Amino acid sequence: MISDTRLSQLKAILAEEGCGLFFLAGLDMGKTPPIVTVHAANGTIGTEQIDYIQRRIHEFDTALELEIRTHSPSDLYAPDSLEGFASLFTHEHVVADPTGAFTRAPRLLEMAAKLRSAFGEQIDRILWRTGDAALVVVAAAQATCISISGKQIATDRFEAELKAFVGQTAIGDLAKVVRSVRVVAGVVPGSYVPVDASSVVRLSSTPAKTKAAGALTRAAGAAAIIGLGTVAAAATDGSVNAAPDAHYQSPGITALSDLTTLGENSLGVRNHFRAVGGLRLYLGESGVILASAASTLGAGFESGVGRRPPQRLLDVS
Repeated sequence: MISDTRLSQLKAILAEEGCGLFFLAGLDMGKTPPIVTVHAANGTIGTEQIDYIQRRIHEFDTALELEIRTHSPSDLYAPDSLEGFASLFTHEHVVADPTGAFTRAPRLLEMAAKLRSAFGEQIDRILWRTGDAALVVVAAAQATCISISGKQIATDRFEAELKAFVGQTAIGDLAKVVRSVRVVAGVVPGSYVPVDASSVVRLSSTPAKTKAAGALTRAAGAAAIIGLGTVAAAATDGSVNAAPDAHYQSPGITALSDLTTLGENSLGVRNHFRAVGGLRLYLGESGVILASAASTLGAGFESGVGRRPPQRLLDVS
C-alpha cells in the first residue's frame, strides 16, 4: 500500500523536466520489490534522463525498483483494438500520464463493457471513429429492421435506448471524449478503431493477403495518430451496409489522437494541432508515421483536417 500523499509526491517527481519525454509511468506495489515502470517510445528518452529518474526514485524510496521499457512502432501498432493496446500498460497506479490518454482509455473501455452487459447480443461491434471522436455501435441482426427505402437500419427502440444509456454513462471527463454516438446496422467507409476485442473482425485470408491488409491497416493508423488520413472518417456519417474490411480497422493506438488531453483547455475544447503535435513528441517520430503522413499531407491539410470546429458537448443525435 502507498498513501495518497506519497503517491502525489512520486507523481510530482516524474513530472520534473529532467525526467524527459516518456509517455506513461506506472507503479506496482504488489510486486517484490515494488516497481516503477516508465514507458517510452524508441528514441525519445536518453541515458541522461534515465539516470535522472533513477536518482530521483532512489531519493524518494530506496525500496523502489525502476524499470524502463522502450517501445518500437511495431510494438505500439500491433494491438488491433483499444482494449489490446491498453492491456500493454496495466499497472496498479498510473503515476505519470503526460498525454492524458492512458487515463481516459480505461474509462472508455469500462463504458464499452457496460454497454455489452446492458444490451448483450443486440450489439455486434463497438467502434471508435477517429477524427471526430464518435462512438459507433453496430447493431446485431436482432436489433435491426428494414426501412421503407429497403435499407437495413437499427431499430428506433434500440437506438433510443442505447443513446440514452451512453448519455447517462458518459459523464465527467468521459463526456469530453465522446463527441457523438452513432447506432448503425453496418459501418460506413472510414477509419475505425475496434474498442474491445469482441469488435475486431477476423478475416480468413491467405498469409500474403493478410500481411498486405495488416500493412495497410497500420499505415492508416500511423497517419491518423498525427491527425492525418482521417478525412473519410470525418466526412462520412449515417448507416449503410458494408462488408467488414480490414481497411476500416485501425490499430488501437489510433484512438489516442482523440483521447489525449494535450491541447485541451479546461472546457474540453481542443486545439487539434497542439494535440497531435504533442503526441508526436511523446510517441516519437518513426518511419511508419512519416511514410504514411507523406502520402496524405497535402490532401489532409487541404481538406481542413485539424481545423474542425470545437466541440465538447456529447451529441447523441
